Amino acid sequence: MALITTVDSKRVALRLAASMVESSLAACAQVWPIVSVYRWKGRMCRSSEYIVLAKTSARRARSLAAAIRREHPYELPQIVALPIVGGLAQYLEWLDCETGTGSHAGKSRKA
Repeated sequence: MALITTVDSKRVALRLAASMVESSLAACAQVWPIVSVYRWKGRMCRSSEYIVLAKTSARRARSLAAAIRREHPYELPQIVALPIVGGLAQYLEWLDCETGTGSHAGKSRKA
């Protein structure tokens, strides 16, 4: 699974990303800047934000979403889960191992 959220600062994005990986709720989290255009409370808005894309196992997705919600500074954070429907088998195995849900849990390897 991949979970996506957005925040308004690089500092917060990096803090969330580190927390996700340190807690083993995500194997990897990527951060990059974007510009969001959206409607909020009836007004059109445009904001500089940072996407945090976290890769996790399907079994950890709900716990990761809850952790994001607890730590997120927004009143209504974007937390969207996307299924990973395929990929390099060794990478997917590493992802499961890093989140403690694979057959090799606890045997960390660099990907």
